[in-house]
Amino acid sequence: MTPSCLIREDGREKLGLTLAGISSILSVLGVVTICASVYMKVKIDDRIILLGSYTGSAFTDYVIATGVLVFLINGFITKVALDCSDQDTRDTFQGILAFMVVVLFLLSILVLVAAILCYRHHNDIDEALESGFLTAMMKYKSEAALKTELDMLQMEFRCCGADSYVDWFHVSWIHRNYINTSDSRIKLKLKENGYLTDDVPFSCCDIGALRPCIHHSMTHASKHPSFDRETIHTIGCNAALRTYYQESVFLPAGCVAIAAFSLQLLATILLRLLQTSIKSALEYGDPEGPGDAYIIKSLPCRSDGSWSFGEYGEGGGGGGGGGGGGKEKKDKGKKKEKNKNQKKKDSKKKSSGKSKPSKGGGGGGGGGGGGKEKKDKGKKKEKNKNQKKKDSKKKSSGKSKPSSKAPKRGKK
Repeated sequence: MTPSCLIREDGREKLGLTLAGISSILSVLGVVTICASVYMKVKIDDRIILLGSYTGSAFTDYVIATGVLVFLINGFITKVALDCSDQDTRDTFQGILAFMVVVLFLLSILVLVAAILCYRHHNDIDEALESGFLTAMMKYKSEAALKTELDMLQMEFRCCGADSYVDWFHVSWIHRNYINTSDSRIKLKLKENGYLTDDVPFSCCDIGALRPCIHHSMTHASKHPSFDRETIHTIGCNAALRTYYQESVFLPAGCVAIAAFSLQLLATILLRLLQTSIKSALEYGDPEGPGDAYIIKSLPCRSDGSWSFGEYGEGGGGGGGGGGGGKEKKDKGKKKEKNKNQKKKDSKKKSSGKSKPSKGGGGGGGGGGGGKEKKDKGKKKEKNKNQKKKDSKKKSSGKSKPSSKAPKRGKK
């Protein structure tokens, strides 16, 4: 036996309207997902020059495609749900409801994958930044576009270097054309890989510092009077970009995707309940009558929030009433109600008959019937007892009366 629940025609109408409302919301979320994906793509492309060998463009394309599917499919489901909520227009899409349940289930999986990718993709950005930013720093002196990008980035995110401003000490970021190579002090800083110094670009300067920015000879505090604090940004740009992408790009997109997945899964369940209820009502022969609704056939959900076993819920097997053995459970199915009334009629007929009452108080129908049988049995016993007393009196009166003729003895 499997649990069962019934959804009547008015319940199917409410179910269809609820599904239409949720599908409409999902269509809007599909548009929001598309916009969030485009935003992610633009923000990543803005910094692609710093991301080295980043190859994650397929990620944003996947999320955009998922948003388009969510918008189109749920727009269609809205129409299907509205038509299926009304008996007069149900025939239009009734035949494809099972197929649409499968489609919504697969769409839910696609949305879940998109949500997971949004939360995990920042790891790919982190790896790309580790190598890409240092490479960009090495090209700072030779590529004007890259130099501009790095300077704007350090000023916008208030950062300096890859992990800290010290990274600039190990990078030859000043071109030979702009230094005096004949100066003995400069020659000491010329290495095989270029000119290395304890200077940083001007874009590392903290505009919040009161004194003029010191970005030359950073390790020689004695060269700078009243050097009581650093006047450059101390946080690395990798950390700043990591926080930006995670909190301002991927996290909002992931939240939208999670919300879309939750509603998409709910819409799938509601459509499944509507589809099975309509199908079951048709099998019972009454399209407007009640029909069993379930998610999977062995585990349906009840429309009234309760659970029972059997096709329409079976009552307790043993005891019906007080004398027979336990209280009867309330029967909610029409067939069971009919059977219950029939059993009561049969019980009354048996108790009113002359047949010998059965021993032991009977199982399921029996409190009132058992008591009546006991009462009849007592009456019969009393009647038999009185009859025995009468017979006993008659016998005793017959013995006490003397015989009119004495027994004759033979004479010799």
